[in-house]
Amino acid sequence: MLGIATLVWGLAEASGPTFSVAYHAGEDCPTVAQLEAAILARAPQARAAEGAQVRFEVELAPAPGQPRRLRVELDDGSSQDREIAADDCAEAAQSMAVIAAMILASRPASPPAPVQESAPKPAPSAEPLPTPPAAPAPRQPATRPTWLAVSGGVGLEGGAAPSPAYAASASVELGAVTGAALAPSVRLTALYGRAVDVTTPVGDARFQLLLARVHACGLRLAWNRAELRLCAVADTGAVLARGIEARNERSQTMPWLSAGAGAIGQLGLSRRLRLDLSGSARGVVVRDHFVFAPTTQVHQPPVITWYFRAGLAYQLW
Repeated sequence: MLGIATLVWGLAEASGPTFSVAYHAGEDCPTVAQLEAAILARAPQARAAEGAQVRFEVELAPAPGQPRRLRVELDDGSSQDREIAADDCAEAAQSMAVIAAMILASRPASPPAPVQESAPKPAPSAEPLPTPPAAPAPRQPATRPTWLAVSGGVGLEGGAAPSPAYAASASVELGAVTGAALAPSVRLTALYGRAVDVTTPVGDARFQLLLARVHACGLRLAWNRAELRLCAVADTGAVLARGIEARNERSQTMPWLSAGAGAIGQLGLSRRLRLDLSGSARGVVVRDHFVFAPTTQVHQPPVITWYFRAGLAYQLW
């Protein structure tokens, strides 16, 4: 009776293929236990075990610009990668569970555990069943080493006029895909701004700002869908000042040059769309001044200036 019970247990252990899961996901994703349960619900003949026939590597929290990925490693040494295009982490996990169940359904049963009998009898030798050849791994598109994004926003520019100027800007940004804290990127921005008209005893003055700005970023701090990039910032252009209904309605184009440090913060809204916030503090290198008369100075830029922008960014690749 003991031998029969052991034999039945061994056959039960051989009822289906075995698998294991290596799991990397964020806090808002399903747990590894939930993923294994979803796989077993679709492939009830399979079972989780050490030294499994099929090993799944699940990447649900990739670096920005990288897709969610399911890697399949078989016991014959072959492997394949599947990219999962899904905006939601739970949706991606369900897709991976379906793919994993289909792979397990195509696998042969695992060999039974060795059976111990009180009086073992020699069994006739038998030819092993041939193992079906593994399916060739699908060809995957080459991963780009860089990412490209465009963005736009509105904000405030300090220093160019007596009061902060309201500004609109558009940017293009190119960066390297590293998956590490050191992640170089460059953002180029074109900007137009205008301040509220200034009133003086001898007339009003209007200030407009035309700038080209560059962010050179190197350090990237990421958490879940949020990231912060630390950058060196420089901008150049011109401040256009002119008198309005003044005794001396003169116009002047003042050169602008500043440099300093800043940051770009982003929060993922979908796979490609992000909320984009940026700002900086800079030292003004060229400090020209605007006057109506030698004794009436309207404005001279301060030594330190600043800006803040809020907008949206869209990753092209």
